[in-house]
Amino acid sequence: MTDGPPLTERPACGNCGKPAFSYMNDFPVCIDCGYKVQHAHWMEMSHNIAMLNHADRELAIACGMPQLANPIEIPRAPMPPITYNNQSVTVTGGTVGVINTGNVEQIRVNLQSLSETAAVDLVEPLKLLTEAILEAQDADADLKNELLEQVAALTEQAKEKPEARKGGTIKALFSAVKTGASTIGSVASAWTSVETLLRTHFGLG
Repeated sequence: MTDGPPLTERPACGNCGKPAFSYMNDFPVCIDCGYKVQHAHWMEMSHNIAMLNHADRELAIACGMPQLANPIEIPRAPMPPITYNNQSVTVTGGTVGVINTGNVEQIRVNLQSLSETAAVDLVEPLKLLTEAILEAQDADADLKNELLEQVAALTEQAKEKPEARKGGTIKALFSAVKTGASTIGSVASAWTSVETLLRTHFGLG
């Protein structure tokens, strides 16, 4: 992926129509679509490496020398982007003003951890929820920061193994985010999209 021309000259993303921020060969892509392509490539590569590691171990065992197995380390998944006004929060943090970008960055890190586990289905809905909070026109900065802090804490619990999660904390956070999201029309639908997935993930029923 390479940098494109100045922002004022950049075309729309060839996939979704959002402003393009980079190019894949000659194809303009926005931040979100670029990440999706990178993540798809990572998933394919990870699968191939896992198969190679399995074959390597099987061969070592067949030869009676399992200690000679030499697995290839699977690279970390690409970091999921969170955007604000069609820009990456981590790149243009100063433009977010009074929004606490520390919470946004923590959510991003937690989403990366989720993308590397079987909970990859949570990543996109939680990313969209975070972006909906950032972009909400019907909420002040204090409410946004409160919700972002709660989502950061909730994603922190989501990335933990079941035995390491704190049930009482999860229930309190889940209820708080649900209540806060329901008061913001533009965020409520994003919460609805992820609520059932989170209930299943945390075993809330």
